[in-house]
Amino acid sequence: MKIERIYTTAGESPYADIEFRLTSSEIVKPDGSVVFSMQNLEVPASWSSVAADVIAQKYFRRQGVPAQSRRIAEDGVPDFLRRSVPQDVDTPLGGETSAKQVFDRMAGAWTYWGWKGGYFTNEADAQ
Repeated sequence: MKIERIYTTAGESPYADIEFRLTSSEIVKPDGSVVFSMQNLEVPASWSSVAADVIAQKYFRRQGVPAQSRRIAEDGVPDFLRRSVPQDVDTPLGGETSAKQVFDRMAGAWTYWGWKGGYFTNEADAQ
């Protein structure tokens, strides 16, 4: 599959032209008790508070995200698509706090599966 680059520039972060902001998210029951609360989550600046709430409450991984990771070599898989594992056994684990982490995780999974399935014409199209 040949894919034409439209919204990003080769060699630059896909987030280069997107402004991000820090916000918070909270779900409160009618009685005033807090069901969910998260501070300092990073989302695109253009997003509404509802959009920020949805990603924080439904899409952020809450646990198991290593503070530092390393890539695992895999035959036939380009470096940028290699799976990640915690740096070592003592690496602290936490949750996602940025929409960028969610975007990278989801796009990375889809691209990896496409690569493994032979859908891309070359590495540049996968990138």
